[in-house]
Amino acid sequence: MIAEPDRAQPVGRGAIAGAIALYIAGGLFWAFLPFFVSLQTEHAGIGAAEAGLLGTAYLAGFTVSSMLAVWWAGRIALRPAIAGAAVVIAAAFWLLGVSGAFAVALAACFVIGNAMGGLWVIAYRVLGLAPVPARAFAIAIGLSYPALALVTFTAGQWIIPRSGLAGVLLTIALLVGILSLGGTQIPRRFTPAVAADRQSGAGATGAGVLALAALFFTGFAFACIWSFAAKIGASIGIDAGAVGAVLSSNLLLTGFGSLVASATVGRTRHALPLLGALAVLALCAGLLMLPLTPLLFAVALVGLGFGIGAVMPYQLAAISDADRSGALTSLIVAVQGAGSALGPPLAGLMWDAGGPVAIAGAGLLLILAGTGCSILAIRGSSVRA
Repeated sequence: MIAEPDRAQPVGRGAIAGAIALYIAGGLFWAFLPFFVSLQTEHAGIGAAEAGLLGTAYLAGFTVSSMLAVWWAGRIALRPAIAGAAVVIAAAFWLLGVSGAFAVALAACFVIGNAMGGLWVIAYRVLGLAPVPARAFAIAIGLSYPALALVTFTAGQWIIPRSGLAGVLLTIALLVGILSLGGTQIPRRFTPAVAADRQSGAGATGAGVLALAALFFTGFAFACIWSFAAKIGASIGIDAGAVGAVLSSNLLLTGFGSLVASATVGRTRHALPLLGALAVLALCAGLLMLPLTPLLFAVALVGLGFGIGAVMPYQLAAISDADRSGALTSLIVAVQGAGSALGPPLAGLMWDAGGPVAIAGAGLLLILAGTGCSILAIRGSSVRA
């Protein structure tokens, strides 16, 4: 069974709903990233590796702000910080839309990543104060990814063909502003996430660190494939509208996978469903190494969405289970950001070296590394029990 650490001052449904809104806002640019990379290579006159660096700048900013969260999260008033982040994001998106300079785009992506990473840190910390954090994480992922799928589908089908990059960037900025209103429902400041009498032992910390490593490797793998998914589809002759539908389906199935996971949290040992979801990820990465057809591409991308959606809640639950001081939970966003930040540049290098097969092969190796870390974390947890 997934044990839930004792929590101090759990938050109510309104705060949880507000955190989910912030979680969606913080993921909007990530959902748009494949289109962004593709548009940059097609219309901005830059190579695949440079386009990958723009994705890296965003994800590096995401990682930096979340790594510093251990320092800033308990020292600031949350609601003004959320409002300030929304304003900064809007200004940075405006710069991306009006400036054609690569250096400006690089800086704007880094700033957007910083602000959106801050929104995710706040969302995760609030969800960690839910009465059942593991289920709150799963529901947040399950609800947010279908919303991101809708945004991605709309961008690919209507906004990009009519208004191009500038139009979709403006749309994302407006959505971030609207969703940031969810910040009015969260606490003004963070309260302790874990009761003071719960101390972390060496075994618990070791299992938690391994669970964080598993989260890192699976996020790295998914980012590697996801960031160049649109280019992979285009390389086998799929038109932009069909690629957009596949990517939207990926996000939709990510949400479905998390909702399936939320139904089993606390009812079964999490080892088997976690390893099963990792096996789905490995299988789908392997499918992308075969001679691709439009159907095989769609099956692989949709399967990757379901797999990552089912994996994340169990990985987050494993980290939460091993955490007795709040430190490991504070590092979740940083670890996700670090793994994701490395995906686009690796994918760009792999694309230049061997195209879709090389990207899928790198993703498969990273998934296997994450699976190994998960097995070791599970064994460590069993020894503690």
